[in-house]
Amino acid sequence: MTSPRTAGERFIAAGEFMGMREVAQTLRTRLGDRTAKVPARTLSSRRVRPAVNVLPEMKQLAPMLGRRHVYRSDQAQRMLDSPPRPAVQTIVDCAESLLAERNPAGRRPRAGASAGYAGMGVPKRTTAKMRQVRPSRCVGGGRRMKAVFLTIALALAACACAIGRDGPVRDAPGWPERVTFPTQDGGRVVADRYGHGDRGVVLAHGGRFDKESWQKQAQILAQAGFRVLAIDFRGHGQSRGGKRTDPDDEDTRFDVLAAIRYLRATGASTVSVVGASFGGGAAAEASVEAEPGEIDRLVLLAHAAIEKPERMKGRKLFIVSRDDFSGDAKIPRLPAIRDQYDRAPGPKALVVLEGSAHAQALFETDQGERLMREILAFLTAP
Repeated sequence: MTSPRTAGERFIAAGEFMGMREVAQTLRTRLGDRTAKVPARTLSSRRVRPAVNVLPEMKQLAPMLGRRHVYRSDQAQRMLDSPPRPAVQTIVDCAESLLAERNPAGRRPRAGASAGYAGMGVPKRTTAKMRQVRPSRCVGGGRRMKAVFLTIALALAACACAIGRDGPVRDAPGWPERVTFPTQDGGRVVADRYGHGDRGVVLAHGGRFDKESWQKQAQILAQAGFRVLAIDFRGHGQSRGGKRTDPDDEDTRFDVLAAIRYLRATGASTVSVVGASFGGGAAAEASVEAEPGEIDRLVLLAHAAIEKPERMKGRKLFIVSRDDFSGDAKIPRLPAIRDQYDRAPGPKALVVLEGSAHAQALFETDQGERLMREILAFLTAP
């Protein structure tokens, strides 16, 4: 760096974070049969920690297990005109290089070759100890362990190959960042935030669920370019409500409204809400109290009926399974949902799926893929 502008400045050399599982998935997806030996299963942190007894150099990794470090590169890009290299491409290129360096006879690569662990920045002492680990100590034997260490080496290479972000700010699309924000009645909502697009989506869980129940759907939405906020309602997880003025009113709409306003305040240009069952009722009530334009679109999965659906705002998508029955009374939900749909103002749509699963449980049935397609099509439609 010879530019006078960089005098006295510091830049963090770190790129997009990818966990071991993501690295393995990238290898298997992008390189096909050539990476068939890369493990597809995961090993819990509880089982990884004992490895420090074999490889003391791994002690520094123990405190980082289960954590994701995400950084910004705004300063590096602005001052050095050097955008970060995509982590996926870095891993693929590194793997291609390793495969190209393989000895055709299947022997161990020559000392100092870029395919060796030492050639990827792993200390020689650590490399030697890796080779001393007996296959009998490793689940699946020596070849699988080599694949594991190859994955580790590739992840290290991905961190080292890109000018990175200057400080922790946002999360990678597929993994959540825990956030909290206040409600208008003095409560506090705890939520998981995925992705960083300019279109926001709030996910409001059903009564038997919590924010973690949305993980798969949140990841899909984040990958589609949405900034997703999965909330815990008051009384669930660590979220709490404010002072109640009406004992018959749970005030859960305030949690949804707080989430909408949080996304708006942090950069979302539009905000939609997906609510399931109990959470759908809260989302519907929130749309009644929301200011015009605060909620762009509303997806209601077998939502709890509200008193005045004709006052709901925004575009609306109602979804219910045909044979969804309520509780022990076996009351069909479809007629009530259809009544809510008929009374709600347009634009609106009603989708009836086959089966009897209720709300979020639909994702675990053979209708799950169609349900996700319907939601994505509705949220992305012009």
